[in-house]
Amino acid sequence: MSKKNEIIFKILLFTMAFLNLFLFLDSFPVCDWDEARHGVSAYEMLKSGNFVAHTYLENLDYWNLKPPLGLWLIALAYKLFGFSVFSLRFFSALAGFLSIILCYKIWRFYFDKYIALLATAFLSLSNAFIFLHSGRTGDFDSFFSFIFVFTAYIITFKKEDYLKWFLLGILVALSFFVKSFAAIQVFLLIFLYYLFEKKLKPLNFILLLTGCIIPVLIWAYFRFQIDGLKFFQKMVSYDFLYRSTVAIEGHSGRNLHYLKFSLLNNLFWSLFLIPASLYKNKIEINKNKGYHISLKLNEILSHHLVLSWLIASLAIPFLVKTKSSWYINSVHPVIALIAGWYVVNNEKLNFKKWILPFLAVNFLWLWINTLFLNQNFYNARNYQIPVIKMAKDFKNQYYFDPENAHQADIFILEVIGGGKIYRGETNCILWTRNIDKFNYSKILTNISGWFIIQK
Repeated sequence: MSKKNEIIFKILLFTMAFLNLFLFLDSFPVCDWDEARHGVSAYEMLKSGNFVAHTYLENLDYWNLKPPLGLWLIALAYKLFGFSVFSLRFFSALAGFLSIILCYKIWRFYFDKYIALLATAFLSLSNAFIFLHSGRTGDFDSFFSFIFVFTAYIITFKKEDYLKWFLLGILVALSFFVKSFAAIQVFLLIFLYYLFEKKLKPLNFILLLTGCIIPVLIWAYFRFQIDGLKFFQKMVSYDFLYRSTVAIEGHSGRNLHYLKFSLLNNLFWSLFLIPASLYKNKIEINKNKGYHISLKLNEILSHHLVLSWLIASLAIPFLVKTKSSWYINSVHPVIALIAGWYVVNNEKLNFKKWILPFLAVNFLWLWINTLFLNQNFYNARNYQIPVIKMAKDFKNQYYFDPENAHQADIFILEVIGGGKIYRGETNCILWTRNIDKFNYSKILTNISGWFIIQK
């Protein structure tokens, strides 16, 4: 491939990645639970001016037990672009896009241009990395994966000095501010890489811990002023210990769940993952040592950064009892690399003859599967569109009754429509799903299960 063709392919590749992350970003339905709640909490944070402790329905939130960095980013997007679904997802999509660019730079440093380009193309076509609880949603997993990838970037490109280790500590702290104890994964990436490289030094890790602990202590001090130890106790007891030892919130299963998820949501390039994990591995038997058997991994699996990345991404999700597909979001870049390495290195595949049509089919499948084969997408979209339109077009101040309401509806009514939470007010326009509570009120209209009444 000539330099000119490489540049053209890179432009097409990053354009595809950008489109996959940003095209119709505000047209997809808002998801209940994490995404909708994040949107509401960031909105209330802006309105209250309290950027230390987040709320939900204007009460301190002890369900989302994460520090507030993810909410700060959503709040910033609200300030930049207004209160909308696009704003809710903007920085998540941007983090996904930047992660793809950084991955290309890392892969190109260690491997040839074909592997780097193909691995980045595979990642850009990952349904798991783009759509599911990640780049195209208001969840925090895309932020976390960006920090994870940026950590690998710093490991690769930053010269070995004290500043590098302090910066790595800052990145561990940032990952904690986004996803709480999942920051262990970022720490593991650093620790394992330098362990395999035989470059572990106590002073370096003292600097790392300093860079990590100082920001966390500053935030903890201000959070303590709000509600004492209550938030921290729940973080440790529920979000760490209980989540680790019990399958909570319906997220049970075995570790094979992650394999199935990765294979099905990275079609069709995931078909290369299993043969890639077996390709050119060697089993050596040493008769002189009493038939000692050893396994010599292939080039990609024995690469120190790749091996560290795999273990750091999978170890904690495999160990904890609660199983959620987004727990392994940071593994998708490295398995895309493994698949790309296999396709390029297996000469029998002769990839240059078929890879472009293959990528085109992957691109079409990604969008066809999302737009036309996902019944949940259609059901949620058909339900939410009328509510969004009505809330945005409402000219008068209204209140909404949150009882029995979907969390996505609360996001629409409070954030997009600017509605206020109903606290028993009279002489007001009220949205409610519980019409029996207001028998003597005049019904103005109803839509998607909501009654709009004059109280």
